[in-house]
Amino acid sequence: MPLFSGQRAPDFEATTTAGRIGFHDWLGPAWGVLVTHPEDFRPTVTPLAGLPDGAVKLLFLSSTPISEHVHPIAAGQFHTGATVCLPDEAQAIRALYAGDTGDEWDAPVEEHAVFFIAPDRTVRSRVSYPPSTGQDLGEIIGLLGVFRTGTVSAMRNDARMAAA
Repeated sequence: MPLFSGQRAPDFEATTTAGRIGFHDWLGPAWGVLVTHPEDFRPTVTPLAGLPDGAVKLLFLSSTPISEHVHPIAAGQFHTGATVCLPDEAQAIRALYAGDTGDEWDAPVEEHAVFFIAPDRTVRSRVSYPPSTGQDLGEIIGLLGVFRTGTVSAMRNDARMAAA
């Protein structure tokens, strides 16, 4: 069964660009943003500059080898604060968060999603989008401002920072 708001975020261990991590321990007191398909986002500098250090941690579940020059993370186009899970383990984590039971069924398209995880390790929200390129990570960080403060004005301010 897929994860929904209010449910506990599954913990896992994975090899990442930051070394081997246990997800919940790695998050510490921070908010987490788990992106299932980071290559969908257009190359940009991740707009975390306006947030306090350690307030948010990004985990990208890579679908492509990081060594490929076409990958936006390998090209240095994403903020270096993002941690990338290596492709071999990323698929299993995507299945865990999608609630994949292993049953075979004919899904026409694999879901692409972003999960917002609160410091208490609950899923605060999940944003699903169709497979495509050109998504805006600044909008995702803007949504995080709403969850962190509970106000729409925070989203507007975070989105303005992302555009700057």
